[in-house]
Amino acid sequence: MGYKIHLSLHRAQRLAKRLAGALTPYNPWMSKSIHISIPHQLTVPEVRARLTKGMTDFRTSPMSKMAALQENWQGDVLHLTANSMGQNITGRIEVKDRTVDVYVDLPMIFAMFASKVKGEIEQHGRKLLEKK
Repeated sequence: MGYKIHLSLHRAQRLAKRLAGALTPYNPWMSKSIHISIPHQLTVPEVRARLTKGMTDFRTSPMSKMAALQENWQGDVLHLTANSMGQNITGRIEVKDRTVDVYVDLPMIFAMFASKVKGEIEQHGRKLLEKK
């Protein structure tokens, strides 16, 4: 009898772990991380120059009033911090020989917009990096 109780407890613990794991990705109260890899045919210095120009263009656009943006290059990695509506959004852009990898961490208040943000970054990134 003791064995059956232990077995039932073991099964209940496994089921609880599975349920917790299944629910975790859909928790609306969690932050959301985005990763985008954008291919390019430019040299690393050309990519850096275009990203720098893109940051300058952003600072002069009306969108800059919605978010205070700070940037810091460390080698071929651009670290970004934006503050919008009292929330910090962090990210980094890694410039590689054939791709630019973008990582963004959205706080929970913006997590529900992750797919829209990802699409916008992809669209603008491809346009910025297209060979002219």
